Amino acid sequence: MVQANGNAQENWPRSGLEAMACGVPIVAENKWGWREMIRHGETGYLADSDDEMIRCAAEFAGNEELRINTAVRARNRLEKELANPEELWKEWKTLFRELGVGVTSDYH
Repeated sequence: MVQANGNAQENWPRSGLEAMACGVPIVAENKWGWREMIRHGETGYLADSDDEMIRCAAEFAGNEELRINTAVRARNRLEKELANPEELWKEWKTLFRELGVGVTSDYH
């Protein structure tokens, strides 16, 4: 997936999370939330120009092993760090309790 946001300064672009979940490697602008989501050269590529985005996309297109390994690392990071359901539930429970909303169960 090549993602050029233009002037949309997204915090954590949902399209990136969805791509990681589906095993699609990402080439994105080296700006905004992409910097938090992607580890350059490990879980995708961050590019500083259109030419660099094209070069990175071509690298994925020409190297299936790189593409697959990057997608697997991104999916693993998504599951363990970025969107780990158990860790996220802890944060939601804290928020609900601070709002005075009763939470009766743990995440399952």
